[in-house]
Amino acid sequence: MVGAAGILMALPVVLERRSRKPDVIVWPFVGFALGRTVCAATRLDLLSLCHVLTAWTGVVSVIYASRRPGQARHALRWMAFPLGIVALIQTLPAMQNTLINRNTLGMAIIPVLAAWLDDRLDWRLIVPVLALSLTVSRGAIIASALMVAWYYAVMRVAVPLTVAAVPVLMAVRNPSSVKIHANYWLAGIRGFLSSPLIGLGPARLGSVELVGHAHNILLTVASWSGITGLGLLGWGFWRGRQGWSMLPRWARAGVIGLALAGMVDDWSLHPLIMALTGALASSLSSN
Repeated sequence: MVGAAGILMALPVVLERRSRKPDVIVWPFVGFALGRTVCAATRLDLLSLCHVLTAWTGVVSVIYASRRPGQARHALRWMAFPLGIVALIQTLPAMQNTLINRNTLGMAIIPVLAAWLDDRLDWRLIVPVLALSLTVSRGAIIASALMVAWYYAVMRVAVPLTVAAVPVLMAVRNPSSVKIHANYWLAGIRGFLSSPLIGLGPARLGSVELVGHAHNILLTVASWSGITGLGLLGWGFWRGRQGWSMLPRWARAGVIGLALAGMVDDWSLHPLIMALTGALASSLSSN
């Protein structure tokens, strides 16, 4: 059942031959989704099927958005308003984390915030910034701040510096948070070492993972689907390696922001963020 679902979700990739641009940028998403499909095949249940469908959401989003040149950035920008309303509602004591987890909401705002980045500051940028602040998601806020800093001061040393800054800033802000995340990361490493070839399958990391993942995208891929999943992901990035240079600077900033946020949480488990990420990546069609 899981394998059939993966094949059905892959059909748009086979049928999409109108432009080389979508093909270039879609491959990292395809590699990730194939790895998640292989991972889910080791555990045939409803949860596994949901993870497969979520992974393929990014693929479908890239293809869908790339067929509408010029609209991806506009759509991402205006997503700030409904997400801001959700963030505002969840500030009410009785509504906290009821509509969507605050960390998930914070990471969903990252590509939206990136779409508002421009050489000329727009006053409407305050909408995603305020929405992000209301989520009180430390990982998303730190990643977004570093993303904005990278955008307005692009240097060759910016990326490695921002990558190194995330755990440092988290440690300064909340030392206990680093300890908690370290436990998740170590569990992900142990899960990978216990089954390095095909992984343990979805949400099988043991006693400390109440949410079932390693709070790090790469460690989740490694522990869930092993070398097979990592290899498929690497293959996807290799096939789509030309896509990075084709993205406008604001979209590259968004990718960097999501990559940084992915160090402390696995946003790839959420269909909303995968769809927004796909729209972000497809912006090369409307550069």
